[in-house]
Amino acid sequence: MTAIEILSLPFKQDSINQIRNTEQYLNYPVIYVLNGNKEAYIGETVYFKNRMKAHLKARKNIDQINLIKHDEFNRSATFHLETKKKTC
Repeated sequence: MTAIEILSLPFKQDSINQIRNTEQYLNYPVIYVLNGNKEAYIGETVYFKNRMKAHLKARKNIDQINLIKHDEFNRSATFHLETKKKTC
């Protein structure tokens, strides 16, 4: 099993724009945590860049993206992890 990879980026359009379209986690199931001083959001997506662009428009109290990826993630696993946030 490979290790979990966590990529931390500033929550800005420039950060999203700098992600190359060849990155391994694009079009691949990932978990992400958006956080700021008073707010945190946990989500999952397959289309990371598109989802972050949507969040940039809607979330104003966020300043960091933490992207979590693993070679063994699949859509079912990431959805399961995302929904666990409500019961933890």
